[in-house]
Amino acid sequence: MKYLLLPLLLAACNTITYTASCRPDDAVCQRNQNAQTLAIIGQEEAALQLLCEDQSIRHTISDKCDSG
Repeated sequence: MKYLLLPLLLAACNTITYTASCRPDDAVCQRNQNAQTLAIIGQEEAALQLLCEDQSIRHTISDKCDSG
C-alpha cells in the first residue's frame, strides 16, 4: 500500500501549465501572448514596444511608449 501512496503524493505535487492558444486569425491575441512571453523572459522593453503598436494602448500609456 505504501508503494502506491508515494507515487500518488508525488504526482499531486506537480503542476502542469499549458499556455493559452490563439485562433489562427486573431492577431491581437497573438501579439498579447508574444508580449507576455517577452516580459516573462526579461524583455520588458521589447514587450512594451510590441504592445505600443496598438493605438489604443499607445494612447493609454503614451509616456511609456514614447520612451522606447
